[in-house]
Amino acid sequence: MKTFHFSVYFYLGLIMLGVSCKGPQIDQSSISSLPQESYTNYHQTPNESGTFILCVEKASTGSKAKVYVLRHSDRQILWQTSILLGYAKWKTNDSLEVLSNPGTIKKDQTLEDFIQIIKIADPLPVKP
Repeated sequence: MKTFHFSVYFYLGLIMLGVSCKGPQIDQSSISSLPQESYTNYHQTPNESGTFILCVEKASTGSKAKVYVLRHSDRQILWQTSILLGYAKWKTNDSLEVLSNPGTIKKDQTLEDFIQIIKIADPLPVKP
């Protein structure tokens, strides 16, 4: 029964990842503050107001995916992390919902226990 719950939450997480990655695409050639990697390897989703861009690496199954939030105006990285078998998506205009599979889950836990809400602040000055 516990394996069934884990499987259900695992597949729901994968489905939510697939749904959250769809959305308007941003011109990938203008992203200059990401590491020197192929920018086509990222799903890019702007927030509601278009001020931030969520970039989630298209990782192969079972590997960690890099996640960045960029300020749209100058492409500066405001927040970053890596996730394993999870998802990152906009919850509100300035917050993310992030799930990274912790690996081993205790009997009394579900994947919902590992969902984090990340508030995206804009602490960096805009470069002229």
